[in-house]
Amino acid sequence: MNSHLSQLVYAAAVSSGLFLTACSGESCTTGADAVTAMVGVNPGISGVAATSAPDTTMTAAIEALKKRQLSTFLGTVMTPSDLDGMRQSWAEAKKEELNPDEDAQFQAFMTMATAEGAEDTLFMMVKPHLKEAQEQVGGMAQMLPFMMAGALQDANVPQETQAMLGDVAKSITDIDFGSEDNARRAIGIFVKTARALDVKSGKEIQSLSFDEVMGRVDTAYAGVIDILGVYGLSPEGMMKSMSVKTVSTEGDLAQMELTFSLFGMDPETVPFEMERIDGRWYPKAPEKDDQTATGLAR
Repeated sequence: MNSHLSQLVYAAAVSSGLFLTACSGESCTTGADAVTAMVGVNPGISGVAATSAPDTTMTAAIEALKKRQLSTFLGTVMTPSDLDGMRQSWAEAKKEELNPDEDAQFQAFMTMATAEGAEDTLFMMVKPHLKEAQEQVGGMAQMLPFMMAGALQDANVPQETQAMLGDVAKSITDIDFGSEDNARRAIGIFVKTARALDVKSGKEIQSLSFDEVMGRVDTAYAGVIDILGVYGLSPEGMMKSMSVKTVSTEGDLAQMELTFSLFGMDPETVPFEMERIDGRWYPKAPEKDDQTATGLAR
């Protein structure tokens, strides 16, 4: 299938990404790419009601994440024109011709992943790779702090933030990715998510409306969080710690601060900007030469 639809297929079938997370370092990358693709092609999104204050808007967006409503979060932080672009992309993707071979592979995987006894079948597939996965992830985790240090320094990220992210990278080495118990739990969540997505072919995905796709995005998002939780990497603790403060406003521009704590570490405060467009506040997109973007911009 073509690029847009291929992204959506693997996003809607985020369970495949979750399954790969339990296999090997290489496959983990594939799983992460699937989740990224999911966020990149959201077609139909509804946000919270318009608000008159920038901190109120961001607080509402954070509350949506806490409730596992990724679609509402995106609808809150994205402008109507951005959302229209997403809808148009989906309308075009629905018309794309499916690649028969890729669709057949997708159907076979989803049929296996949702069949009765899928948990045992998938565990037997994963089990021989658990030791290898632990070794690969362990090796990557040991290198990650050094790789991150260079990248963050080049991006002009504050020293405090670099130190915090370095600590997070080091903590990954303590996670038992080779645990059979963890693998069984992760696969159980994966199968539950795959069944809840209720799509087994590209044509089924193409037939979905905007709202139906976004409902599946929320289902996939919840599955990702639960899988990460198995390995002690759930972002829910961080989301609960989040708070937003308006530092100053001048016209249609607001200087903001987001405070949060990663995995129980000391709180970190990150500055960002919001802009008012047609009476409503949105995270401001960074300038092209701004290398300190926080990732909050639309």
